[in-house]
Amino acid sequence: MSDIKYIFLVLVIAILGPFASDSYLPSLPQMTEYFQTTETVMQLTVTVFFLGLASFQLLWGPFSDKLGRRKALLLGGLTALVGCVVAMFAWSPTMLNIGRFIQGAGGAANATLCRSVLRDRFSGPRLAQAGGIVGIFFALVPSVAPIVGGFIQEAFDWRANFIFLFFFTLTIVWIIWQFFPESNTNLNHRALHWDQFMGNYKTLLTDKSFLGYTLASSAGFSGLIAYYTISPFLLQNVLLLTPSEYGYSAIVITLGFMAGHLTNAMLVKKLGMNRMLELGFFTMLVGGVLMTTYALMGIVTLTAILAPTLIFIYGSSFTFSNGAAGAIQRFGHIAGSAGAMFGFLQILGTTIISFLISFSSDETGLTLGITFTLMALFAFGLYNVLVTKAQEF
Repeated sequence: MSDIKYIFLVLVIAILGPFASDSYLPSLPQMTEYFQTTETVMQLTVTVFFLGLASFQLLWGPFSDKLGRRKALLLGGLTALVGCVVAMFAWSPTMLNIGRFIQGAGGAANATLCRSVLRDRFSGPRLAQAGGIVGIFFALVPSVAPIVGGFIQEAFDWRANFIFLFFFTLTIVWIIWQFFPESNTNLNHRALHWDQFMGNYKTLLTDKSFLGYTLASSAGFSGLIAYYTISPFLLQNVLLLTPSEYGYSAIVITLGFMAGHLTNAMLVKKLGMNRMLELGFFTMLVGGVLMTTYALMGIVTLTAILAPTLIFIYGSSFTFSNGAAGAIQRFGHIAGSAGAMFGFLQILGTTIISFLISFSSDETGLTLGITFTLMALFAFGLYNVLVTKAQEF
């Protein structure tokens, strides 16, 4: 199989999680009314999804190291299908959250193993470049998913979004079954043994460079999820966008992602992963400071929200592929576990930020702007302490 076909299959694997997390976002205000609950309760459905996504990555990585990537991906897809069914027939917010958690648990296989299957085939700058290529097309998902979800919401209702997700997930499972080759040629039959399981994770958690790259990437991703948590209510309830108009606003996310990943793919071989990360941190900070300034000046418009978000996402896209490549490049012998721990720590940070933000009511963009700014400073600080100083010795 050619590299291009292989990367395309990785892209198919990767899009399940973001589609499951983003396509129902336009329905959140309507779901709040349907269940006669609060914005905070509905925003927690985002948090619960990422909690499942984070926690189960720790299982899928070693599972794939022992039994193969293909089996793990298929089992994860089937688990996500169960979550779709539970959410589809939910009669209460609690039932909905159970379904969302199961969806996240299944989607965790795809989220973590898309990094591992790239590492199975590529290394070094080529790994970062392949990740960047996936990222360019992967960037379409944050735009396409809310647009599709917005039209489904206006044409039908919120349950139809989960019906759509069921058939979307089923299609991805079929593609993996039919076309994806086993990429793990060095199965580790002790990967799920307790001593090996914990030993691998201890190795990763005591490696400063691994932690630095991972947590810096987590900060960029946390800013993105902060936008997804706040924006359905800020743009629809405050700025009065319809569900489909809200879906179209996600094109801004796509533009930022695609421009960032394209820039990274073009420059990473010349400048290196570390320099691209530093450029990303600075750009994220610019977006955060700009949005905070607009909010403090009382400027609450669509442009005042989306323009700084575009800048932040452009910068954060540098942290995704370079952070992942930097974190796992030295751990090819335990690539599944490394990818799993990377995903767990990345999404754990995201889950915490999403949970904290769900208790705030942002009607000006101030909470979002402060979050962007803090995440940029947090990323730069951790990278400087854990990666830069470690490489000096």
